[in-house]
Amino acid sequence: MSCCGAGKAGQAENAQEDSNYLVDARSVAPAPADVQAALKSRLTDIPGRIFEMAARKSIFPEDYDNPRRRVRLSLFLMSPFALTNRDYADVVDATGYRTVAEKEGWSYVFHLRLADASAWPQHPEGLPW
Repeated sequence: MSCCGAGKAGQAENAQEDSNYLVDARSVAPAPADVQAALKSRLTDIPGRIFEMAARKSIFPEDYDNPRRRVRLSLFLMSPFALTNRDYADVVDATGYRTVAEKEGWSYVFHLRLADASAWPQHPEGLPW
């Protein structure tokens, strides 16, 4: 059993579902140039390097979380802070983007990571799903 994906029994169905999500993601219009420029202006260079990736001891072998291996990472850009709610709202307003949860009316909660899953509400107040 995987922590984040289905086992072999549902692979065909999941592949089709994943394909549908990919089509949806690719159909979102790019944000206008001014929104993109504002977000890109804050990015900073992160130098490339070689690092070790994967778990020392596998917990979920189905996730291919081991063996550890050396990976070369090229220089990339990253924001020095998380995307703000305002930034996210600007992108949503500019593109009409809707999350999977908004489209489907529900969202996963990793209940196995909760201290007391029975105390978790059906859905938090104020959420549209």
